[in-house]
Amino acid sequence: MRNRWVDTYVSELGLSESEAGCIVDRWFAELSDDELKPLTTGDELNDEQLQRFGELAVACGVGPDAPGEASST
Repeated sequence: MRNRWVDTYVSELGLSESEAGCIVDRWFAELSDDELKPLTTGDELNDEQLQRFGELAVACGVGPDAPGEASST
């Protein structure tokens, strides 16, 4: 399942494998099997999950709010 998520984020979001792997590894480490199960059936992420995913992306150095990235403000 991990590889499918990484492949999706590489192809759909344009992330590098390393960036996608960082986010997915941190995401999976935080969730129990019960919390991961709905994500394997194609359910969309809820608002809270999307927010956390964004936080993990920043922690992995991805996105405009990531440390070292140029700010658009």
